Amino acid sequence: MILAGDVGGTKTLLGLFDPGPPLRPLRIASYASAAHRSLGAMLEAFGAQEAGRVDAAALGIAGTIRGDHAVLPNLPWTVDAAPLAAQLGLPAVLLLNDLEASAWALELLRDDDVATVLPG
Repeated sequence: MILAGDVGGTKTLLGLFDPGPPLRPLRIASYASAAHRSLGAMLEAFGAQEAGRVDAAALGIAGTIRGDHAVLPNLPWTVDAAPLAAQLGLPAVLLLNDLEASAWALELLRDDDVATVLPG
């Protein structure tokens, strides 16, 4: 099972996915980011540990990523991969900028996922 997240200053989306193929969502939840003291607390509220065995985790962060550390400009907390990995019982958690995470997802789009906004 894969834990994926889109962590932003206003809201955070967390999801558990069956890796497939094809990738299949099992559970997705939205949280007000500022309502939690940390991303770890939010993962606890999501119940990622109790939902079953998480084999991998990747989090797109709306902020600056330096190594395994992220700073979110609109929240009073930072994100460190090592404590999150320990919380989830994983050897590592991947942190990447949210725009980079979106770019990596483009290869998963099917033809019916794409719409022409303006021809030409």
